[in-house]
Amino acid sequence: LKQFETLKFTGFDTSPHMLRRCKHMMQWLKTVDERVQVRLQQQDMSHGLLKKKVAKYDIVILANSLTEMFTDGAIPVNFIERLLKSCADNGMIIVLEPATKNLSRQLMTLRDDIVSRQKGQVLLPCLHSENCPLIDIRKQKDWCHQSISWQPPDYLKILNQGLNREIKRLKFSYLVIAQKKFPKPDTNTFLVISNLFKEKGKKRCFLCTPTGRVELVRLNKLKCPTNSEFDKILKGDIISFKNVVQSKPHYWQIVENTKVKISYIAKIIN
Repeated sequence: LKQFETLKFTGFDTSPHMLRRCKHMMQWLKTVDERVQVRLQQQDMSHGLLKKKVAKYDIVILANSLTEMFTDGAIPVNFIERLLKSCADNGMIIVLEPATKNLSRQLMTLRDDIVSRQKGQVLLPCLHSENCPLIDIRKQKDWCHQSISWQPPDYLKILNQGLNREIKRLKFSYLVIAQKKFPKPDTNTFLVISNLFKEKGKKRCFLCTPTGRVELVRLNKLKCPTNSEFDKILKGDIISFKNVVQSKPHYWQIVENTKVKISYIAKIIN
């Protein structure tokens, strides 16, 4: 964002109370960055953005709101299509929702509908345009979500006393959607959709691939400098590799001459 002379934010909500809270937060943000300009509006968003728009948006963020707007379980693709028309040519929509099974699977279904109907390009979390590998896996008992390590603030630690919830990781489901066709990642690039499991004699994780969910395994005895980055893998990383052994369609093995590279690291948030 450093390239922009001004940062113009437009906030929409049906709740005046939430708009007032947002106003206070944005007033603080303006003291941090004088480029910030804010406009807040009370509006029902279910039919899209404002009909009269001065300019198109570079980024539209739907944060914990999409599944509240459409409570019957189905998120209409034409709503996303209308939002994309409000985006600039290189603009995109970022959808964030809690990482619960039902909400995450709603986004997975929405993602497949967008891809099949060619109403936009899903940039993340999928790096391919095939069907979501987790939609039908294990009788719909799996769902796509992200988890990032962070340092919880003191007030959250106090609230968690006695609850003993797992608060050291931020969990969420998300989609990043664009209307313009962006270059596709290298076909040998994959998203890590699980933690790295350490078991007796081996380590393993799961990848999202165009052909389905793949288990990636390395025996401890085959560890060497070329594949040592495998030990650093985190959920949400994007990795690439050469010379992997595909012994089964959805079971790939890292061997001594396999070269593993982490292209994107899901960093810890401080």
